[in-house]
Amino acid sequence: MRTIHFLAGLAGLAAAAPAALAQPYGAPPGPYRNQCRDIRMNGQFLSAVCQGPHGSGPSSINVASCSTPIYVDAGGALSCIGPGGGAPPRVEAKPPGFYTGPGPGPGYAESPRRYERRRAEDRRAARWSADIYPGPGFRGAPIRVQGATPDLGYTGLNDRVGSIRLPPGSGPWLVCTDAGYRGRCVTVSRSLGDVRAIGMRGAISSMRPAG
Repeated sequence: MRTIHFLAGLAGLAAAAPAALAQPYGAPPGPYRNQCRDIRMNGQFLSAVCQGPHGSGPSSINVASCSTPIYVDAGGALSCIGPGGGAPPRVEAKPPGFYTGPGPGPGYAESPRRYERRRAEDRRAARWSADIYPGPGFRGAPIRVQGATPDLGYTGLNDRVGSIRLPPGSGPWLVCTDAGYRGRCVTVSRSLGDVRAIGMRGAISSMRPAG
């Protein structure tokens, strides 16, 4: 009986091991915590459902690619600045009607000057970001690409991008079939529900703002 119990214990540990290995990172600190729920880590990818000043929804981001704390952009997506990208834009932790702590509760309103400043910062951040999806029609968990990305390998979507969504205010993006912006490259100036429209289904390996 002791042998059976011992082997059963080993089987239980083996079954639990993949789940433990799937979570080598803890959810990092950052201002996004005030605006997000269902915060989870899967390897180095952080996912959550977040509320921004002008939108909300699920998103995910590779925490290993961030040199700044993770924040929530105007559309409700997890964002950060990549290596060497400087400080993140200041995004208010209290969008209208989203109460996060001491101070004004629901119905909180910003001053017009502060609101306009935040909108300008949000537009600058949006210009250098894009969301890529594994499926056409913006299906699957999106990955936020922030700034020039010479290799999509870290996203898990290298040669697997099915659709691209550019947030409001985004400038055009250059997408290429090979890493390092080599191979065939196409400039994308609007959201694409299916990258087959530009002949790149299963073929995008790098991308960067074209402006």
